[in-house]
Amino acid sequence: MSGKDLVTLSATIRRSLIASSLAVVGSFKPLLPVKSFPGRALASVERRLKEARFRSPRVVPEFARLYPNAFFIQIGSNDGDQLDPLKDAIRTKNWKGILVEPVPYVFEKLKLRHGNNPRLTLENIAISKQAGVMPFYHLRNAEEEQNLEKPPRWYDALGSFSREVVLKHEDLIPDLRERLTESNVNVTTFDALCIKNNVKQIDLIHIDTEGHDFEILKTIDFPRYRPKLVIYEHHHLNPVDRAAAQEYLRKSGYEVFEEILDTWCLDMSQPTFRDRHLRSLWTEGAVE
Repeated sequence: MSGKDLVTLSATIRRSLIASSLAVVGSFKPLLPVKSFPGRALASVERRLKEARFRSPRVVPEFARLYPNAFFIQIGSNDGDQLDPLKDAIRTKNWKGILVEPVPYVFEKLKLRHGNNPRLTLENIAISKQAGVMPFYHLRNAEEEQNLEKPPRWYDALGSFSREVVLKHEDLIPDLRERLTESNVNVTTFDALCIKNNVKQIDLIHIDTEGHDFEILKTIDFPRYRPKLVIYEHHHLNPVDRAAAQEYLRKSGYEVFEEILDTWCLDMSQPTFRDRHLRSLWTEGAVE
């Protein structure tokens, strides 16, 4: 049996154990009051088991272990906290990087979190294939909208060059159209961002731009910068672009897997890929 076969078998056993454990937890749930201490403890166990079914939460911690001094570029940083897969590594490791966020009031939140960190550069700008000024659709600052209901915590993460992408969330925010606004934002290119900040080499690129991810990926000179790990959001890509983005990364020499919202790409030519723990995350079978 090959090493890859052993990893696949191990992944199959692991998923089977998680599924069995979830079934046991499910059988106890009706017996325990939800707000009781045992009920809350059981809910916590169930949540952790569900998270463990997926590979992606384990990738960045393992990558950070291998590269404690990594340099990264994050495009679409939001406030640097919610739904940010890099935040723990930024906090606990000696990571240096550039964080990009175009919406001014969201950028102010990013500054509150990371503005005093000398290892980080914050850019209040958007990234696209051409520099200039472009219309950008986002939601108004909820803290200034006293007459409207309190929105979900992730509210200010909704910002896109596509109005339609933002409007997709109307079922979750019923008064979304009242909150939607259009701003003209400054735009630069990926190369110009790197030149401005004297970037020579990149270990990790994270893109979360609500539908503009593939457009940005196509502008990155992968042979030049050769990031070891690339993460991008596929959730708002149409089926053609979603498939094309994966093929683009594969042709650039990356092994790819996607889960729920994001696609994860690891450079197979790097010694990183030979790390047993990291490699196992790419060779696990798809979660059913």
